[in-house]
Amino acid sequence: DDEETDWNNEEDELLRLKRDIPSYRDPSGKCLWGILRDLNNTEHETIRIRTGTTDFHNKGSIVDIDGKESFGAWQSNSSCDRVKGGIEPSTLPAGLGSTFNLLVPVMCRNIDMVSQENLTIEGIDVTRYIAEPTSLAQDSCYCPDPDLTPCLPSGYLNLEPCYPAISPPMAVSFPHGLHSPPNPMLTHSPSPSTSQHQLYMDINTKLGVPLAVQ
Repeated sequence: DDEETDWNNEEDELLRLKRDIPSYRDPSGKCLWGILRDLNNTEHETIRIRTGTTDFHNKGSIVDIDGKESFGAWQSNSSCDRVKGGIEPSTLPAGLGSTFNLLVPVMCRNIDMVSQENLTIEGIDVTRYIAEPTSLAQDSCYCPDPDLTPCLPSGYLNLEPCYPAISPPMAVSFPHGLHSPPNPMLTHSPSPSTSQHQLYMDINTKLGVPLAVQ
């Protein structure tokens, strides 16, 4: 096996145990949009990854998070709750294929990234990987106890199981509801733009180096 390394240090222990979630209502009591934006996908957990010493293809592959091999949020012993198989986004391996699973800690899950097209940035060849549009399709795996936590429609993920210490009544979607079907539950309709709100990474696959991220 490859050597393993901790991504963060123990000084962040207090922050890891309970993430700092901002208020989800404005002073008038109305629900807010984009309340997780300030987290910016920053990890507060200790993430143990493979270094790729014996096989560079395994570089960045996640071993466990805070010593656990599952998120502990979704259906027990399921593929959707499994930590292994994801890649830590700042340590991508060389030789990426057409797809890979990207860890998104704020959502307690991995997102499928799929290659869309080949581009050049300042003369450097890159492959653009986008988030699989159906990644947030309704799935019973992410709704293990519908009597306790209602299953949300496709395009939205209930975050209550992700933050059991505070059980916030929050849902997450792609930016501005991109790829989410119209939903009568929303208080106002989002106006997503693929060019502005698409989640993508432009990666030089020979080196595993991202040159642009949105």
